[in-house]
Amino acid sequence: MSLMPTVRIVGDGNFIDPWCDRWIPELGVATPKPNTSPDSLLKVSDFIEPATRTWDRVKLNQHFDQSSIERIVKIPLSVSPSSDRRAWDLTRDGKFTTKSAYHGLRGIRDDPTSKVWKKIWRTKIPYRVQVFIWRCAKNALPTRDNLSLRVQLPSILCPFCQTSPETIMHVLITCPISSRIWFQSRLNMRTVAFLGKPIMDWFRFCLGEAPFLYSQEKDESFPLVACLMWSIWLSRNNMIHNAKTDSPFLIIN
Repeated sequence: MSLMPTVRIVGDGNFIDPWCDRWIPELGVATPKPNTSPDSLLKVSDFIEPATRTWDRVKLNQHFDQSSIERIVKIPLSVSPSSDRRAWDLTRDGKFTTKSAYHGLRGIRDDPTSKVWKKIWRTKIPYRVQVFIWRCAKNALPTRDNLSLRVQLPSILCPFCQTSPETIMHVLITCPISSRIWFQSRLNMRTVAFLGKPIMDWFRFCLGEAPFLYSQEKDESFPLVACLMWSIWLSRNNMIHNAKTDSPFLIIN
């Protein structure tokens, strides 16, 4: 269980990721249309007709399976666009209560990763980067390896090196291309020790959580770690969707 047991309430849809956020009643995340590759740049707003504030069924049919579409079109949209909201998932009315939080936390108080979650959410970085890091830790990014569990893809190999499956750990940390970026950055980090390791080991190391040693320096450098992971991910998307290869200098800076 995460430290944020929330679901997304659709407003304008600008900040809801259809593949990772829980926004569809009874389903949570959307399921891609069979034999299609999910576009990781899409937001829920791309499926809303701005003039009529109705669901664009043509676009829905292009990207989602029938089960997802049937539930999406039942989601009410306000006449005028409003910001997306979060609802608390531990109460029936979606409102936060200390009692529900207490019962929810009872399930994670002995979770050894709970300190990692807390540190991630306390890190002073842009909110979008914070959410991105949280998704990394939850293995909820639309990498080829993750998407292949739901749809058939032509390839699950990393778009950077084309030699290993594109897991979150590989594409952001241990891929030879990414590894070079980490070493050339001012962090001067060698990532070879994390080959074959889960992504949470990376976060424990960078945040100084057991079994790794804590230091104030790690706390101070984690915002840079998070932003560099985000920059590598943006470069990955630029390569896939725009066929452009960013230089290590551009990614680092």
